[in-house]
Amino acid sequence: MTTVPIAHEPLPYTSELGHAILKETAGYPGSHYRVLQHVLTAVELGATLRMKACDIAAELNITEGTVSKAFRRLTTDRWLEVSDAVSNVAFYRAGSRVFDLALQGAQDVGPGQRLATVSHLPTAYAPEE
Repeated sequence: MTTVPIAHEPLPYTSELGHAILKETAGYPGSHYRVLQHVLTAVELGATLRMKACDIAAELNITEGTVSKAFRRLTTDRWLEVSDAVSNVAFYRAGSRVFDLALQGAQDVGPGQRLATVSHLPTAYAPEE
């Protein structure tokens, strides 16, 4: 089981993570994938998306019932989790399967595989003495 980092830097939503999620959810209906991506990309990874299903449905041009079905399946399959609820409105965030893939991607980049190097450019100003 994966724990979600709360006090640390948020994990980035990278193209590699998006591609891994796409492959893992290939058998899902397209509307479910769109709902999942909406939650994952509308806020930082791990943050709660505070939108009602009807508002998500309007943004994605699908029915509210379709959004509700997507939420049920995505939470059952651990792609999303309910972070809290107000009255009868649940709010969602990334679930443990997303973090498993994100952490796996971060571990795949070993110490010998640098993503970037930093070089200091010469300055036109003399150092202060």
